[in-house]
Amino acid sequence: MNKEEILLAQKEFLFPSVFHYFKEPLVMTHAKDQYVWDIDGNQYLDFFGGIVTVSVGHCNDQVNAKALAQFDKLQHVSTVFSTGQHRLQHGVATSRG
Repeated sequence: MNKEEILLAQKEFLFPSVFHYFKEPLVMTHAKDQYVWDIDGNQYLDFFGGIVTVSVGHCNDQVNAKALAQFDKLQHVSTVFSTGQHRLQHGVATSRG
């Protein structure tokens, strides 16, 4: 899809209620650290970072490596099965604050 098709589809199907925030929204293709790139190849400094990107940036190498290591080991399992989550539960239950 080209930029115009993406914007039209977004406006019609995804976010008609928030489309008024931008005269012409960016169509981003990728991001790294504090930068984002649009479909036209322009690079921008991201002043509108989300919850995680504020602290670590986009596609942080260390965060990605840890996430991929976990995905390679165990991505998702029901709470019916024990996976060692008791360590986290114990830590939360015994923390002070």
